[in-house]
Amino acid sequence: IALRYLYLGDVPSDLGLSSKSQVTEEEVFKGIDKVSKQLEIESLWEGILAGSDRRIARQRHQDEIARGRAQIETWYRENVLRHKIEIDSSKAQDVKWTRDNGIFADVLLRADEEATSEDTFSPGIETPKASTSNIPIGPARSRSPSRSRQPPSKKSVLFPVHRAMLLRCDYFQTMFTSSFLEAQLTPHLQIISVACTPSVLEIVLDFLYTENCHIPIEEALDVLFAADMLFLEKLKTKAATVISTIGNGTMNLPHADVNNAERVGDAEGEVEVEKINVYDVIRAGWFLKIQRLEEFSARYLAYRLEQYIDEEEFEELIQESASRIEKRQETDSIELLD
Repeated sequence: IALRYLYLGDVPSDLGLSSKSQVTEEEVFKGIDKVSKQLEIESLWEGILAGSDRRIARQRHQDEIARGRAQIETWYRENVLRHKIEIDSSKAQDVKWTRDNGIFADVLLRADEEATSEDTFSPGIETPKASTSNIPIGPARSRSPSRSRQPPSKKSVLFPVHRAMLLRCDYFQTMFTSSFLEAQLTPHLQIISVACTPSVLEIVLDFLYTENCHIPIEEALDVLFAADMLFLEKLKTKAATVISTIGNGTMNLPHADVNNAERVGDAEGEVEVEKINVYDVIRAGWFLKIQRLEEFSARYLAYRLEQYIDEEEFEELIQESASRIEKRQETDSIELLD
């Protein structure tokens, strides 16, 4: 009964005793009481006392789910996030983590930090950095390295994780149940690279372990693409919802920031810098076929038309929208202009 409760959270309404049983009902109850105290699962005894009352059983079930999620989240933060390793990218593949470890991790996920341009400018007036959540469209622009100082080494972060939790993701389930190299048993934990930044991978792990993830606006586009790559439709929907609520006054998401701008500089020379590029948002909507993002971006641009209409990139976006018309008709309609 105790094992069934621990694995399934189910308390049987019938102890299954018959007239031929060698133990009495009283002895079973005493045993359950003793085991529940030894294993510190007092809720088992409470479930036995509740009997067949459906209302109490339903409330107890909800309480157990909430308590279980809280326990998993605490364990995840104290064992997975607490033991993540930050290391130079050139040395990441040399990390050796034995399978006999105290947190029972059986695979390492690697994410590399993106190169930033913060060291390519001379000190003085701080120049706002381009948002790392922008989606790369076409070839990236080359940046000349600073001659005054050596660029910092690229960093990577390794997360010790558990296949049992990663199997919730179709991407990893296919990887671990196939003949891929990552599915093979090795003396040390396999290091699997994920094509996203460490902060985005941490959000993905938050979702897989707890389903309770905070998606900052500046990370939302990267999370959207990572979720699409990993076939996490629920996380993908969450990221799209966060993006589509930018600038909307009526929003119920507790962690989302409704303003798509932040002020940079001193009080006299403040400059508003967008946390996310609306051009990238609409292109992401087109690429991933997310109608919510397409409609949001068009509405966002429409309300701020005077701000964007003279920009060269806005003109390019109109041309891209026009080129998306697959078949010419007598009366064509450009979706962005509509």
